[in-house]
Amino acid sequence: MRNFLRQMLALAGFGAVGDIMRHRSFRIYLVGHIPNVVGTWVVRIAIGWLICPTSPPGASGRKATPPSKQRSPTCEPREQTMNKPITLAKLNHWIDGATAEPSDAIYLDNVNPMTGGPGPSVAAGSRADVDAAVAAAKRSADGWRRFNAAERGRLMMGLAAKMRENRETLAEMERADTGKPMPMAYAEVDGSIAYFEFYGSLVYLPKGDVLDVAPDQHVFTKREPYGIVGVITPWNLPLNQAARAIAPALVAGNVIVAKPSEITSQTTIEMARLATEVGFPNGVINIVLGT
Repeated sequence: MRNFLRQMLALAGFGAVGDIMRHRSFRIYLVGHIPNVVGTWVVRIAIGWLICPTSPPGASGRKATPPSKQRSPTCEPREQTMNKPITLAKLNHWIDGATAEPSDAIYLDNVNPMTGGPGPSVAAGSRADVDAAVAAAKRSADGWRRFNAAERGRLMMGLAAKMRENRETLAEMERADTGKPMPMAYAEVDGSIAYFEFYGSLVYLPKGDVLDVAPDQHVFTKREPYGIVGVITPWNLPLNQAARAIAPALVAGNVIVAKPSEITSQTTIEMARLATEVGFPNGVINIVLGT
């Protein structure tokens, strides 16, 4: 075997490598290392065959696995499972606590970066859609700013918990939109959840000060919400960037009109839907899609 490898290397122009193979230390390396490599691959192949047997029913006397005991989800080829992201067929705006079709009935075509195939059609927002979102935010602004801090904190924590329950779905959506590997998608979802947990714990932090301006006089300052906060997020970290901007604005008593990137809108829409599901008042979080 050693002579054969040396001759092949010499024919290929690697005579110096052939000389190295004559060295005693290299012969020891061959004797010690090749069995380890071969053994490792034999174990890998055996484990793979035990987990996902590919032999046809009856081959080599092996009985076919009953359908009730087949492990098809685990044994699907990688290229098949990787091409099955969770993708919504059509994305509409989220206004006043409900899905809202574009006023002009125009949708933008999108591409799934994982497969190269079509992605979800995205509502093309217009001035009328923005006006509707702003109007909904205005209607909810006074009520939201009057929520006591504990109640706002409870809703923030509730949204974080609901997002954690839907972690898999959010990560799959993020993967379908951005083409990221699942570990990166999970990390983004987890970071987004952490924003709502962190700012939800700071509901009592915004407070005013009392200033002594004279021996018998004092003034106080009071921090109040701005009202409507506009949020525009990029394509590369859609859920994370949305959570980072929306969470502190909400805890301070503001309401939101957000516009995610038209090519990565799924998770922002899903976050707003989950917020309504856990009890956020209608109109507190509004999402307008488009360019």
